[in-house]
Amino acid sequence: MKRHICLLLLVFSISVGAQNISGSWSGTMDVGTNKLNITFNLSKDNNGNNICTMDVPDQMKKNIPTELVLLSADSLKLKIPALGVSYEGCLKDGVIKGTFTQAIYTLQLDLKPGKPLFRRPQTPQPPFAYHTEEVYFTNSEDNAKLCGTLTYPI
Repeated sequence: MKRHICLLLLVFSISVGAQNISGSWSGTMDVGTNKLNITFNLSKDNNGNNICTMDVPDQMKKNIPTELVLLSADSLKLKIPALGVSYEGCLKDGVIKGTFTQAIYTLQLDLKPGKPLFRRPQTPQPPFAYHTEEVYFTNSEDNAKLCGTLTYPI
């Protein structure tokens, strides 16, 4: 019986210790009629110290320095005094469940590993839903060549 209890405790301690907060963690906050994506990037500096930056891709902000108050295997607490921001969360089942506070507002912000992927229409990727053709013509009177891309539906 003691062997089974020891084995059970060993398996439990390994599974708890396997949780780790490192890398990039992203989530989306409901801010009234809009949604705001937030990413925290956790890494180590050249001296081995934990560091964190915040990205707000919807506002085109990257690498905002944060002050780590607490970083453990399952907890994260940070602040950005210049913005009046703080975040506190706990890792459970692969998700950091926490709250984002700025000034008098406190909002739920759950983070998942990785960075959000955005589909930007200004940078389309093939296969396209249209044909493209490079075209040009020469204006011999002004010695000019005009070029462009012609697109038309498939």
